[in-house]
Amino acid sequence: MGSGIISIMLAKKFKNAKFIAVDISQDALDIAKINIDKFGLEQRIELRLGSLLEPITEKIDYLVSNPPYIEDGVMLESNLDYEPQNALFGGEIGDEIIKALLDEVLKRDIKFFSCEMGYDQKDKITHYLRNREGRELKFYKDLANFDRGFTLKA
Repeated sequence: MGSGIISIMLAKKFKNAKFIAVDISQDALDIAKINIDKFGLEQRIELRLGSLLEPITEKIDYLVSNPPYIEDGVMLESNLDYEPQNALFGGEIGDEIIKALLDEVLKRDIKFFSCEMGYDQKDKITHYLRNREGRELKFYKDLANFDRGFTLKA
């Protein structure tokens, strides 16, 4: 979640929706709280400390995630030096956290899931979801025309 910007922008766009924002870092939650309060959205965005969906027991209508997805050990550009490592690196292959989220989406029967991913992960995600009937998978590109994310819907 980091700064809370995704939850804030969604709350500003969808005026009647409520949000639960989760992060594994208390520091990130503290920063997000400042930003959420600045926009007066503290009644609509609840912050929870935890890993992935572990702190959420409620039904989830739409899950949005910007998880760590970079392969461990990749050298990054210097403009990412300020980012905490656990916000960037998603495991030995890089897509382990995305796959864990996909497993939760399928297990909990979450109807919509939008997720950022690495530019080189489209084929891996497509392959991972190959036998999932009744789900529509759409990918989108960023402004540089790189594959950057996907939406999975029931």
